Parts: sequence; C-alpha cells; structure tokens
Amino acid sequence: MDVNPRRLLLYYALTFAILLVAEVIGYGLTEYGLLDLGNLINSLKSLTFSVSLSTIILIFSHNAIINFAINIPFIGLLAYIFSMGETGLLLGYAAASINIYSRMGILAIPLTYALTALMPHGWLELMAYSISIYNSMDLSSAITRHEPISLRRWIILLIISMIVLLVAAAVETGELMIIREIGL
Repeated sequence: MDVNPRRLLLYYALTFAILLVAEVIGYGLTEYGLLDLGNLINSLKSLTFSVSLSTIILIFSHNAIINFAINIPFIGLLAYIFSMGETGLLLGYAAASINIYSRMGILAIPLTYALTALMPHGWLELMAYSISIYNSMDLSSAITRHEPISLRRWIILLIISMIVLLVAAAVETGELMIIREIGL
C-alpha cells in the first residue's frame, strides 16, 4: 500500500490553512454583524461533558460521520471544504463574540485557533481528515483516469483515519475536562 507522504503532508497543511482562513472570515463577518451563531454557541455551552466513554463516543460519532463523508470519492472534497469552513466560521464567531475572547480584539483569532487546531486533539482530528481527503482524491483520480482501483487500500485508509479520530475523541474529552477545571 503506497501512500505519497508529500501529498498527505500537503493536505495536512492545507487543512490547517483552510481552517485559519475560514476563522478570519468568520471573525470579520461577526464583527460586521453578518454572522450570528449565538444560538449554536449557547447550545454547545449547555452540553455537560464528563470524562466518560459516552462523551468519547459522542465526540467520535460526530467526527466519524464527517470523516466518512470526506472519504467518499468525488463528494469528499465538498464535504472536506464544507466541514473545515464551517468549523473555521464557528471559531471566528467565537473569537469575535464570546466575552473571554471578544475583549482581545483581533488577537483572539490566534488564541481560538491555537485552542482548537493546535491542541493535541486538533492535530489528530486534522490528520484524520487529511488522510480522508487524500483517500478520496486518490480514488477519485484513479476512477477518472480509468486506472485500477484498490478498494482494500481505500478501506485500510478509512479505518486508519477512524482510529485516529477515536484517539482524538478521547484526548479531546480530557482536554475539555482540563479547560472546564481552569474555568475557560
């Protein structure tokens, strides 16, 4: 099973970049009154998380649905861009409107970005999505070029990305507990 590490690394870097650009756009739209995600943010705040298997499963199941959609040939690219864009917009909204961040002005953008993309769970989640977009694009290219396709390889990469997401969900659960303990 040959995987092009340069292409995978490129997708990984692209994932971080799309997330950051979408966050900046979300921040700007919020500042100009064009984006209001207050109800969504409030519903997320009301969720109570505990260090438990059910929290890990909740986080994993949400991310696994997105991840599976990204793995689908041809459709995966749209799911990938939509998912990274939506997450970035939400981060931008948070940076501009949540009290702890909004007082910081534009400096809130790197903070909210660091709290998500650069936390250990973020590295893992974005790696899983990068493996998935690689998988989707690789299979899409093979189909388009009428090359032999390896369903076995596609399934193996899908399983690897899901395992990475499961680990990320466990790490994120731990991070949420730490963040809640320190009062953020």
